[in-house]
Amino acid sequence: MKSLVLSFAIFTVFQMGYTQGDSFKKSFEEVTLTNSSYLYEVKDQNTPKIVQGLQLRAANYDVQELADGQSDDSKGIKVIHRSTNGYISTVYDEMGRVVTSWERFRDVAPPKNIQKLVARNFKGWEIIGNKYISVYDKEKVKTKRYKLKLHKEGSTKRVTIDVLGL
Repeated sequence: MKSLVLSFAIFTVFQMGYTQGDSFKKSFEEVTLTNSSYLYEVKDQNTPKIVQGLQLRAANYDVQELADGQSDDSKGIKVIHRSTNGYISTVYDEMGRVVTSWERFRDVAPPKNIQKLVARNFKGWEIIGNKYISVYDKEKVKTKRYKLKLHKEGSTKRVTIDVLGL
């Protein structure tokens, strides 16, 4: 009897894992079909990891499942995707495609190439704060930049790095 119960429990666990794998594949396929151009444009080596996760959630959002904080207007359906460090304000068309997005994040770790650029051009300065801003509009990234706050020997300096120019 124990072996029968144990076999049933193992079968149930494997069945649940298999079912979840199918739903993951389905959600990924929906992203690649509906908002693949959005992800292709906004995600690159200069995009922080926390932002990439929220971009994937924005690309995979089902506009039929409206929740608090979203509105439906003549320009599309506006949805705000939040994380602990910032948010992505996204406008979808009636088919669920991303029309525009505005990303704003604070105090996210800049990628290594941005850190090396600051170390090379601002010797002795330390990054003590930053903002990451990106604007996507009509299938093209219009703005992608870091606003850095630097500190050295009691002095502060603000520097803006345009990532599209790199």
